Amino acid sequence: DQTNNDYLSDLNSNILQSNFYYVYNLNFNNITFNKNVFMSLKFLTINGQLSSIQIDLFKNLKNLRQILIEEFDTKHFFHKIGVEWMNYLNYDLPDFVYENYSMKNSSLYMKKSYIELIIRTFHYDTFSKYYDFPDQDFCMFKNFPHQKLVFYKPDQYLLYCTCPLKWLLKYSKYNPYIRQNSHNIC
Repeated sequence: DQTNNDYLSDLNSNILQSNFYYVYNLNFNNITFNKNVFMSLKFLTINGQLSSIQIDLFKNLKNLRQILIEEFDTKHFFHKIGVEWMNYLNYDLPDFVYENYSMKNSSLYMKKSYIELIIRTFHYDTFSKYYDFPDQDFCMFKNFPHQKLVFYKPDQYLLYCTCPLKWLLKYSKYNPYIRQNSHNIC
């Protein structure tokens, strides 16, 4: 309710890392993840199975640098939850134009602004289902927020380079904290 939101807006919280382990059918929204409590958050880990992610949940988290989501079934995650919520990462950041990139002018800016997004299969048992980014899913990822300095880091178990994966990794060479080609199988 409004009274709780007013109370939480005055909260002086400095949580830099948060881990949600072994969640099951969690609706990740402003009730379970209040922006006023997590305003300073840099690192978020979610492990288990999500039911949903509120589309604009991360809109005001300006310090966020890494989201690690470990799902039991990543195909189910992408198809059920979708990727629209990713468009709110670094929401207020002006669009970055990679074609105008210069090491001298852009490196510090990128280090202060980038977000590393890791969505991978949680290796709980042999029934864990890997998602291999099939070509027929390309349209799902067409609006990935590259221009907001969001860098996708793929699961280490991916064996094939598909069109959606190439698209997600298109600008990975600009990620200031990933060595060139260390996670790029394409």
